[in-house]
Amino acid sequence: GPQNGEIGLLASAFDQMAETLERREGERRQAEINLQASEIRNRALVNAIPDLLLRMNRNGDYLDYHAPNPAAVCQQ
Repeated sequence: GPQNGEIGLLASAFDQMAETLERREGERRQAEINLQASEIRNRALVNAIPDLLLRMNRNGDYLDYHAPNPAAVCQQ
């Protein structure tokens, strides 16, 4: 009867929502894995640089640095 049709439509809509949520969760997990891999690559690249590396903004303020020998940064 009409109730079965309505229940069937609701069940179908629910199944589609569940599949969409499952797909999005998989995409989110993959994006997280990709981000972690990118961070590992970038960290390896920075750690391979033998020189002092400074990151500054447009005003010349230091935002971050990488020093293979941190003791050398404080030497005068």
